[in-house]
Amino acid sequence: MILLGPPGAGKGTQAKRVSEYYRIPQISTGDILREQGQRGTELGIKAKDIMARGEFVPDELMYGMVADRLRQVDCERGFILDGFPRTPAQAGWLDAFLEHEFFDNVPRSKCLPVVIRIDVDYNLLLR
Repeated sequence: MILLGPPGAGKGTQAKRVSEYYRIPQISTGDILREQGQRGTELGIKAKDIMARGEFVPDELMYGMVADRLRQVDCERGFILDGFPRTPAQAGWLDAFLEHEFFDNVPRSKCLPVVIRIDVDYNLLLR
């Protein structure tokens, strides 16, 4: 499942509820970046340096970290991505990754990826 929406829309809140109900992990890019940094992985160290300079972590680096996280055993039954993908390029990468890693030998009719977009009035977000 993928949850999309602007900051403050409640993605994290809803992801937590779904995660607890279905007992599947809630994964956000912020959590991935913190985890990789704490573990001192090569990708985590590179990302930490980039963020320390006030720059955005490049997609290629995020792809490696997201792939690493989604390959962990707790994601085998499913997972919730909170705020990823954010761009069409990231969506294309994720689609190809999932097709290859998760759905390789599964008929497309048996794969039920869900994408939920949470829309909130802009004025409400400002409150």
